Amino acid sequence: MASKRWVTTDKPSVLFATTHKDRTGGGELYAHQVAKQLDSMCDLRYFTGNTGPLHPDFGKYHGSRHRFTVTGLVHPTDIFVTCSHFQIPRPTGRHRNVVLTFFPNPDHRAAVRQYDTVVTCSNFSAKWVKKYWGKKATVIHPFVDLSSYRADEKKKAKSILSVGRFFREPHRHSKRQDTLIKAFAILHKKEQDWSLVLAGSVLSPSDRNFLEHCKSRARDLGVGEAVEFHENADFGSLCGMYGEAEFYWHANGYGSDGPYETEHFGIVIAEAMASGCTPIIYDAGGCGDFPARTWRTPAELVRKTISAHKTNTKSAPVIYRKFVEEHFTEVQMNADVRDLFFRR
Repeated sequence: MASKRWVTTDKPSVLFATTHKDRTGGGELYAHQVAKQLDSMCDLRYFTGNTGPLHPDFGKYHGSRHRFTVTGLVHPTDIFVTCSHFQIPRPTGRHRNVVLTFFPNPDHRAAVRQYDTVVTCSNFSAKWVKKYWGKKATVIHPFVDLSSYRADEKKKAKSILSVGRFFREPHRHSKRQDTLIKAFAILHKKEQDWSLVLAGSVLSPSDRNFLEHCKSRARDLGVGEAVEFHENADFGSLCGMYGEAEFYWHANGYGSDGPYETEHFGIVIAEAMASGCTPIIYDAGGCGDFPARTWRTPAELVRKTISAHKTNTKSAPVIYRKFVEEHFTEVQMNADVRDLFFRR
């Protein structure tokens, strides 16, 4: 294991390797954001192996146009960063070797001992890094591009938004749109002028099947006309949906069997808050990093939504956006990454 040493060269070399390139979710965005900060201060090479550096639709969904210098070769550099839930390679950094993780895989405890530093996205994940790997993790939160989101109380409608890939697979962190539809059906019996907007990617035939299941469930519960489905919406369209929604509902972790299946951070929650949405999120996982109302049952989600709508003031959108401005900015991430490697 390379010792944990401060990098002293002005432009250290970095090899950044990640296996998370076949999806367009928050985890992939987080890896991209950290690599982008390193690219701004180092001579970074993005290891691609036999594939490209990003999913071809990554920019469409996240609005990012950053391009990396790529390489298909593994070679010694000043800093080596690996990001993978599935494999931990032998480290090759001369000065620093870093594991970047959304959530620790307990099978990698021995392999991680070769690394001097673990970085993760939330306090929740850091707790499980300590439990599974016996190491203290540095928390560097994802950031929100504030220039893309607006918190305007005048544009808010009686709309509830949830954003996330449509899928339901065993032992994966599904966004549980089916549960949100169930909750909305309860709300609709009390308040019929609300709409539920579900936006997310559809990347496979099984994703398509789950989307159709959700549409069928909405019809069966009598809310088919009040639930909107937006599949594979582009970044601009998503920003518009955030801007119009008063509430943001999040159900990741509902009915889960373990910590991996919960939300590890939830960048969509931060994006919603940057847009002035009132977040009401399932009480599990990384929700502790947000000043949000939480729920445990669909009925409780409905009760808290009705209560919040009655008590929300015109300043609510500004308050939620201010929290993001103070905690989840690119300036903050850049400073955190710099502090991790360079002595000031």
